[in-house]
Amino acid sequence: MTTRLHARLNIFAQQNYATVGLAIGRKDIKMITVKPATTNIDGVDYEMELATIGFTKLGREDHGIFTFVLDLDYGCGGQGAGGYALNDPETFGKAVQGIIDFFGSDWEHIKGRKVYALKEEHNGLVKGLVKSDQRAWIMFSDWRLRRG
Repeated sequence: MTTRLHARLNIFAQQNYATVGLAIGRKDIKMITVKPATTNIDGVDYEMELATIGFTKLGREDHGIFTFVLDLDYGCGGQGAGGYALNDPETFGKAVQGIIDFFGSDWEHIKGRKVYALKEEHNGLVKGLVKSDQRAWIMFSDWRLRRG
């Protein structure tokens, strides 16, 4: 006797999580809610989204403001991190040194690295980065490298 199994997978995207439904044969759909990974840093809850650094830019944008951009590839979408005005020499030094210290390599070797983007809400601005092993992070608010 042969039994055929027919399965159907439905994914319902919601504001900051996904609900996955699996229907087997004519049975009812079993719903499973998948929430994003989160972490708490300095008393603030952040969603963590795994990304690969696509391209990087360090230089002047079209209005002459010195800035940086890290392209974050989430696999099914992407987002830029950075865009902060770094015209002040002190801010520039802290930002560039903080990012280089975070990655542990020169700027030109950042591309291809895996990191978690820290966001306060699902489609929000990237507030910082966490290394993929979750042992170090940097917040763009103060450019300090932290280790845990």
